[in-house]
Amino acid sequence: MNLSEDTKCFVMDLVDKYAKINPLDGFYAIYNYEDVIPEEDIDKLISLICLDEPELLVEATGPDNDSYKSLLESSLLKYLSDSIGKEQEIDFARVYKKGVSKYFSKIISELLEEYTALYNNDKGIFTDELHFRKTFTPSRSEQWRHYG
Repeated sequence: MNLSEDTKCFVMDLVDKYAKINPLDGFYAIYNYEDVIPEEDIDKLISLICLDEPELLVEATGPDNDSYKSLLESSLLKYLSDSIGKEQEIDFARVYKKGVSKYFSKIISELLEEYTALYNNDKGIFTDELHFRKTFTPSRSEQWRHYG
């Protein structure tokens, strides 16, 4: 994924703010990010990712999304059948956002895992040497140091 500097810095900020040290293994981690990171921060991250990778937004709002049939399509049809009702409009927005957020959950988890590994490495805690070798680039390390 080709992320902008703004998106990278935002992910780094989330990791810095919400990663907690696990006393069992001594590594910083974010478990169940949906329970830890506020919804507005998750929404902002999704919007930043979509600005960087617009095709993901197309996938998230269409049939490529597993939630399309179960959530998005039915919500849209319900709203279109009564588009005057304010309650329908609010429900449509809520359900649609939920469906789009579900689509991005794996992407967000992977980003947080990658940047948490960098965060650990920056603190001298090496979580997985093989993972570190695969994802580490000097520019990311320099970004982290520059950001912090």
